[in-house]
Amino acid sequence: MNIRQFVRVVPVVLTSAAAGQVIDFELAPDGSVPVDDAPLALDAAYTVDGVDVTFGFDTDGDGVTDTTAFFEIAGNDGVDGFLGPNGTDGPRTGFADQLGTWFLRSPGDFANSGDPGTFIVEYSEPVPGVSGEVWDIDGSGGTEAWLVSVFDDQGMLLRTIRSPEFSGNGQDSLNGEPWVFSIADPAGIVRVELNFDGTKTNAIGLAFNNYLATDSLAGPTLLTHQPDLPVTDPVGIATTKLYWSEPIDIREADVSVLTADALGEPVPFDLEGSGTQVITIMFTGLPGGNDTNSPVPALLRDYTITVRDSALALDNNAPIDGDSDGVSGGDATVVVSHTCLADLAAPIGVLDLSDVDVFIPAFLNGCAP
Repeated sequence: MNIRQFVRVVPVVLTSAAAGQVIDFELAPDGSVPVDDAPLALDAAYTVDGVDVTFGFDTDGDGVTDTTAFFEIAGNDGVDGFLGPNGTDGPRTGFADQLGTWFLRSPGDFANSGDPGTFIVEYSEPVPGVSGEVWDIDGSGGTEAWLVSVFDDQGMLLRTIRSPEFSGNGQDSLNGEPWVFSIADPAGIVRVELNFDGTKTNAIGLAFNNYLATDSLAGPTLLTHQPDLPVTDPVGIATTKLYWSEPIDIREADVSVLTADALGEPVPFDLEGSGTQVITIMFTGLPGGNDTNSPVPALLRDYTITVRDSALALDNNAPIDGDSDGVSGGDATVVVSHTCLADLAAPIGVLDLSDVDVFIPAFLNGCAP
């Protein structure tokens, strides 16, 4: 892979958002206000933390940028970056401030554009992590998904991350919303590539914004859960509460509950609290059984609850940091347990004479070994 050399430009003062290492494209690299549909020159670098960052597209597959990205102003103006629920370049309600006034788009109007090629971000020196936003991932006319790849200064692939894939533009898609990606690698990142990875052949345009150029983004973390110790109450475990560092947007599809044994039987549940910091999971059926839509306390087993990183921060759509490594992404897993104080011997989960046989000598000996 060819790693293109950079033209170093005079460092500029970016917007207040970019002062936190976020390039939000509200200013051009020279500090001027962008002009709608103006190209961002391939050798025009934003300078963040002393590192030069350039953007462009490789349309012929040789690994070198050959086509510019373009500044795009939010709102319908004839040549646009995406179609949201509130019109062209119109973010979903609640996301207007995050989109801002300006973002980058691929060449041409999204409505009649095919695969724009590889979008490339290049650096004058390695950085430990990056994060950015791809807006309006939905699947009208097929599916849409994006693959992000990062490389070191030898051109070696370090890591990849793939967006969700959507085949429609309903509420479950990212229609008019950002997909936030975040990647870190100790080897140092000097090149980031974004490639279309869906099935649709038209209206593929890339809308790119809020690029955290020199660091990864930390998503919501799981602070604790209750119960966090084995429950001995004979009635079992009615609910589990998950306490997050910030409000999250979560659906039942983002969660699984399984018995923590070789069978791994699914346990029906209901979920409450999306949009808050406290998520409540209520068990509503026996392991491997049907959902009764009524409380069915969990009994006499360990239960594994997994929250996938498709659960997002309510504030900015960043995936949860489920593995608490400081980088957005990764599933969160907790185990809750119910035990019966009288269930002293195998088979665990069954009260029979074997439990009595263990209890009697322990009682007579005062629990002495």
